[in-house]
Amino acid sequence: MKNIKIAVTGGIGSGKTSVCEIIKNLGFPVFSCDEVYSELLRDEAFVCAVSELVGVLTAKKDGHTVIDRRAVSQKIFSNGELKKKLDNFTHPLIMKTLLSKMSAVGSGPVFAEVPLLFEGGFENLFDKIVVVIRPLESRIAAVEARSGMSRQEVLSRIKNQFDYEKISETAHTLICNDSDFEELKKKVSAALRDIVKES
Repeated sequence: MKNIKIAVTGGIGSGKTSVCEIIKNLGFPVFSCDEVYSELLRDEAFVCAVSELVGVLTAKKDGHTVIDRRAVSQKIFSNGELKKKLDNFTHPLIMKTLLSKMSAVGSGPVFAEVPLLFEGGFENLFDKIVVVIRPLESRIAAVEARSGMSRQEVLSRIKNQFDYEKISETAHTLICNDSDFEELKKKVSAALRDIVKES
């Protein structure tokens, strides 16, 4: 069986991280763009490049050069042009590192949580795509609870993202996160059976 790269994506608050956690607990290898980004932020040259690009100062912590990720987020979400510049710099590096890690696993299905898959135009880099969708109010509540953002801030983030409701059911595997966690586990298990069967 060849190496099958599968992206798990969805809008903010959709539950894609929970889906990836379930997949991992079922014994499949799972990677994450956020984890790769965190690794890159331990590289001084990368941190300094982001600092210069965004205009957020770095600091020294435990001998390492660090940057305030929250400050970076706040700055780019109020400036579309700056966000685009940062994305154009960071996303190719993140994807290159992510795909390298996925390839190193060997044969069989390998999953990765990729938040900005369609926005970045990276969908063709993967063999299959799992899209997690969830009712709007549930998404807002989930993000408010974990981040402390206001309803208006969450809605602004959602508005700036790809419209996952338009995804074709025939083109990708859809998982609708519209019930409790136990129900989500059943849906993920069923989706994985189909993916493994097709691989």
